[in-house]
Amino acid sequence: MANKNNKQQQQKNLTDQQLRQLLAIQGVSSECFRYMMCQPKHARYFCKHYLTKKLTNKMYLRQIEMLSDRFVDPHVQAYIGDVVLRAPTRPKQGWVYIIILQCCRSHPLMPFYLDHCHKRVLKMHAATIKDDTPVDVYPAIYYTGQGRYPGPTTVEEALEGIANTPIGEA
Repeated sequence: MANKNNKQQQQKNLTDQQLRQLLAIQGVSSECFRYMMCQPKHARYFCKHYLTKKLTNKMYLRQIEMLSDRFVDPHVQAYIGDVVLRAPTRPKQGWVYIIILQCCRSHPLMPFYLDHCHKRVLKMHAATIKDDTPVDVYPAIYYTGQGRYPGPTTVEEALEGIANTPIGEA
């Protein structure tokens, strides 16, 4: 019986190769992405391979956890998948939150939306952890569309794009 349960568990866990293949699929569904990120092993893999080394070196990845898999507002859930991950810092003196928005197309207001999510994460932290530990929040866009991400990546780029857009085309 124990052998049967062990085999079922192995079938549930994706191998690194399978995970890499799934993450490389263009237009991977937000449900699939959320399912992968809810498992600490897969969240660690994603962080190690898709985030900067400077950021992952700050985090104690052994204790990474997914706090939310439906953090975005309901009106944008149709085209944005989202995950909020949390891990203690090295040494364990604070927290690192990562907001990952998974999308297959760009939107000119994405930087503003990330800023909004940043503020929501800080409020969530203040409500759940009642101490004065330092908090870092990092946004990330995991783009699964064709080519490079075509949208703005900073608020400055978004403002420039809005300022240069003729009225009626926004």
